[in-house]
Amino acid sequence: SAVPIHEWHSRFSLRVAMLPECIPAAVAEKVLFIGKAMRVLTSSELKTAGHECLITLEEREQFSLALAQLLRDAPIPSAPASPARGPEDTTDPDDAARLDNAAAAGASRVSFNRLELTVTVEGIRASVARHLWQLVVVDSDLLKPLQGMRDYFLLGRGDLFQHFIEDCSALTQARPMRSTEKELNALWKAAATKAGVDDDAEFKRLEVELQMDAGTDMATDGVAGLSPFDAWRRISLSMERCWPLNLLLDEAMASRYNELFPLLFTVKRVQMALHASWRPLCNLQRGLSRAQCVARQ
Repeated sequence: SAVPIHEWHSRFSLRVAMLPECIPAAVAEKVLFIGKAMRVLTSSELKTAGHECLITLEEREQFSLALAQLLRDAPIPSAPASPARGPEDTTDPDDAARLDNAAAAGASRVSFNRLELTVTVEGIRASVARHLWQLVVVDSDLLKPLQGMRDYFLLGRGDLFQHFIEDCSALTQARPMRSTEKELNALWKAAATKAGVDDDAEFKRLEVELQMDAGTDMATDGVAGLSPFDAWRRISLSMERCWPLNLLLDEAMASRYNELFPLLFTVKRVQMALHASWRPLCNLQRGLSRAQCVARQ
């Protein structure tokens, strides 16, 4: 992938408890987004992948200037002059020098406007977000892998799964064995050929997996303790995530898709089984109706 997945999801995070009171959490979240987006937009890996940097040097200078303008000199009123020291004045000259230096430092304090900070950060965030949208959605064609997630993880390609379930119906009648996963992947590719998606780039990154509990011994006589129905509810898809989908689909989100897929796959199997059982009943009902009509005649 053009940008490692940890660059966006886990390398940088926000510690809300350490924020100064003058900076709202919502503004800090925008600053974090700006930082991560800038790393993506200026990444050297993008150039290797054939993408040009969309953030120009002029824009970066404008961002720096906008932030610098937030710190404006705001001199505090000068302190009243100290009375002249008499002969009896015993003030330590070093202490007086320290007081004078503190007053000079205080005279150059800067003001902080919370509203101006919010507006400035939002302006930078909007500009960076537009560039990130252009790179991720338009230039990198994000809609295609998203369509692939719908087609395969959410069973959008019904013809593919109909062929696959029909082809592996014999396997689903028994408990899975050590070689079952390889057989499933062979049937998966054969079903893709029948459905005409075997050349799809998104399909080529998928593999069928059969999830088992840790420590389960796949003996030659099947997985002990699992009925065929329970075992086949554990079928899932494994996908190699690449740019730009890896910016959206982290490990937690991929896990949720693999929780949803077995449910939809089971529903599809049950639906096909009901249809297969319903057809003979319909044919029998039509035959009985014809026989009754002949008997009446």
